[in-house]
Amino acid sequence: MYVLSLIWILLPTALQAQSYHFGDEGFERINHSIEIAEAKRRAALTPAQRASEGLTMKRNHLAIMCKDIKGRVLLESTKVKTKINEANKTNYDSAIYEIEALSKLVRDCSFNVKELGWNESIFQTWKDQVYEIPLRYYKGQILIAIRFNKKIPKEYITKFVELSKLLGIANEETENTTAPWLKDVRRVELLELENYFNFKSQFVDVSQDDDLKKYRDRSLLYGKTEGEIAKIIEAWKKSGLIGVESEKKSCQPPLDIRKPILGAVRNQGESSWCAHFALADVLTYKLNQRISAADVAINFYDFPLIQALKDVSGWNDSVMKAGFEKEAFTRLKSAGGACLEINFKSEGLDYSNLKNALRDIHTIKKYDLVDDDPVCKNKYSPPFQALFPNLKNPYGVLKSSSNLRVIKNLADQACGKRIDISNLEAYYDLAITESGKKNAFKIIDEQLAKKNILSIEFDSKTLQASNPSLHVNTVVGRRFNQKKNRCEYLVRGTWGPDAADNDIEVESGNYWVPKWNLMRNLIGVTYLE
Repeated sequence: MYVLSLIWILLPTALQAQSYHFGDEGFERINHSIEIAEAKRRAALTPAQRASEGLTMKRNHLAIMCKDIKGRVLLESTKVKTKINEANKTNYDSAIYEIEALSKLVRDCSFNVKELGWNESIFQTWKDQVYEIPLRYYKGQILIAIRFNKKIPKEYITKFVELSKLLGIANEETENTTAPWLKDVRRVELLELENYFNFKSQFVDVSQDDDLKKYRDRSLLYGKTEGEIAKIIEAWKKSGLIGVESEKKSCQPPLDIRKPILGAVRNQGESSWCAHFALADVLTYKLNQRISAADVAINFYDFPLIQALKDVSGWNDSVMKAGFEKEAFTRLKSAGGACLEINFKSEGLDYSNLKNALRDIHTIKKYDLVDDDPVCKNKYSPPFQALFPNLKNPYGVLKSSSNLRVIKNLADQACGKRIDISNLEAYYDLAITESGKKNAFKIIDEQLAKKNILSIEFDSKTLQASNPSLHVNTVVGRRFNQKKNRCEYLVRGTWGPDAADNDIEVESGNYWVPKWNLMRNLIGVTYLE
């Protein structure tokens, strides 16, 4: 064993002077040979010999590890205290790991922590300090939810219970604390279901809705009687039948005002620029020329480019706010008008995607990677050609632009004379309250009747239940679906031909969305006149 170990240690040094004879494969073969030899040696040992050898190795390891144990424990305790200070509401596992590692070291080395003036329960005390941080956080979030009549996330209560156990809090005490919270969860769930049916039953027949059973079960848990529940459900069913008859009349005539110029549904890809893609569709429809969504976005983000790049990467979606299509239009007008898609491409790039093309141009400028060498220019030309296929000399713009303005300057050069939009105005209506939502749909119907498409802001869970977030698309049609007995609006997406869920019919990225669902999740509408 010792001979093999010595060879293992000295062999690399001995071969350094002649390392040119050995590539990586050569050393791998040597390592493999040594491993085989060691395996054979171990296999030849008796079980008692192997056990003895293992015990010897463990003792040697402990001797090294426990050398100057007092100093080592003090050093490791400094790391532990740092981790405790860094622990927060969700990231506390690393602190617990460090505490347990130090506790194991003390046990393995049979070190008495009293030599440091510590209590024997020091490790549990540290753990309690760590666990109390998230415990206070989850309790605070639960109390805030109750204060503002919001639904308490069940996972918060689960976390509170888990942390309480870790802190040694008695089960009875934890149950007494969480009982009113669980009751409040049921109350808010019941309220949400009542709001859901109160709204939906104004437009569609709800008699076959699967959530009626859920409402009944939640109501019984909350203490309602069978008679009370049956009366409420019956009222919703009657309201739904009346609503269907009303919708049959109001959801006429059927409309589909898409134009060929719109082309296939756009695909925003990895960017969070749905609003700019939607506004580009509205402008395309108005101007009868395909407008660049990327240019709309770059003019909206007329601040340091890195901010725009963060957003296009999906790192900073906080700039998404209600009504900002109108603001984007205003900034585009100030820039001199719209840019054609053929001059500044937003999708269908001969490159990986829009995000990478923008970031790569920014990197090329930031690190001054391009000089006058034609080979160098050719090497770095793909992102420029992908975004600005008609721009003759992007490198001249690159050299004369600051790092923060390079994309904007490239866009202005590529777009050339912009398309005049000074005769258009953008109008925005907020749709937060129920009356606001109904008024917004009056505007949608009026604009569709005028053959004018609109952009709409809504919760994307309307299309995909698993993906709730602010989203912007356009409305381009309306119909009454006789088979499903409901009014539906044709929403032109920005996710390419991706499918939706939530009982929605899909036509190559266009969605026939039930009116009640779209209205319920609507936030605002923007249109141009």
